[in-house]
Amino acid sequence: MTRVQCTFAIGLLTALLAAPAWTELLPVQTHGNVSYVSGGVGDEEMTALKSMQKSYNLHLLFVDRDGHYLSGTQVAVKNARGETVLDARSNGPYFYANLPTGRYSVSASNDGRTQTRLLQVGTKGGKQTTFRW
Repeated sequence: MTRVQCTFAIGLLTALLAAPAWTELLPVQTHGNVSYVSGGVGDEEMTALKSMQKSYNLHLLFVDRDGHYLSGTQVAVKNARGETVLDARSNGPYFYANLPTGRYSVSASNDGRTQTRLLQVGTKGGKQTTFRW
């Protein structure tokens, strides 16, 4: 290995080791057969979420009337039969879930107030919606 190749390899290895471990920063969680991730507090989490967004087909954002991000929102998702397929608390303003294709009732509760949306989730792209209190 030449000196240039060795320097390149060391630089590449250093960059890989220094890269944030997204799964440690924002661990993917599951509820039944639904995987989800939430967060978005700080620049590192925002970068991590942007890199993970394409892996999820439901994208939720929680904000107040002034557009300030909210954390700690309770999320409940029911399928067309009324069965709860996901019940979790968001660790930040962004909440991504990977659901089977179908129609869902998505409820978000923050500070004692609940909003519900009926959504169709597909396999391509992602269904995005914002809950504003």
